[in-house]
Amino acid sequence: MVIQDEKFAGKLPTILVVPLTSTRKALRFAGTTLIVATPESGLKNDSVALVFQCLAIDRRQIGERMGQTSESEKAGVLAELAKLTGQSE
Repeated sequence: MVIQDEKFAGKLPTILVVPLTSTRKALRFAGTTLIVATPESGLKNDSVALVFQCLAIDRRQIGERMGQTSESEKAGVLAELAKLTGQSE
């Protein structure tokens, strides 16, 4: 899942991503949130966003867009990122 704002950082050679897993047991860890499989998301199975494992990868490793998360799911990922970085209230 790409979490980088392309309007701000579109010229960087790297892109910020959050890996996903279909292992729902991963929800027991802090810094995770559920992403539901829908036609819009392009996922075949419900997945867990491993926000605590966010990383920058070479933009050339990114293929075609598979889908898009809902606004509430995106907000959930960003909320977990805020918690991990000490930015949440």
